[in-house]
Amino acid sequence: MKFSADSANEFRHADVTGYSYPIAGRGCSLSRLVVEGQGRPPQPEDLKHSFVFYVEQGHGTFWVGSETFPVGPRDLVQVPMGTPYRYEGQMLLVEFMMPAWDPT
Repeated sequence: MKFSADSANEFRHADVTGYSYPIAGRGCSLSRLVVEGQGRPPQPEDLKHSFVFYVEQGHGTFWVGSETFPVGPRDLVQVPMGTPYRYEGQMLLVEFMMPAWDPT
């Protein structure tokens, strides 16, 4: 099955512009994120999802739990379920959310 760029839903929060692809019900959600500056503010513990972020371009910093990671192209950051996180920088990220986001 193909999901074209036209089927992506654009969203914004803080200094992040994202494009979410409608693959709900398939075990994970996929979003492409353009991070400019402060990025994602501190997130509370998410007790429903774990995340994997792939850095496609740029550089930044991730805070996952009590750890801090400088990141660059081709780095991968895992955020376990229930772990607070945030990120900032100038980056192009691919975000995988498991299980899939369900807005209902």
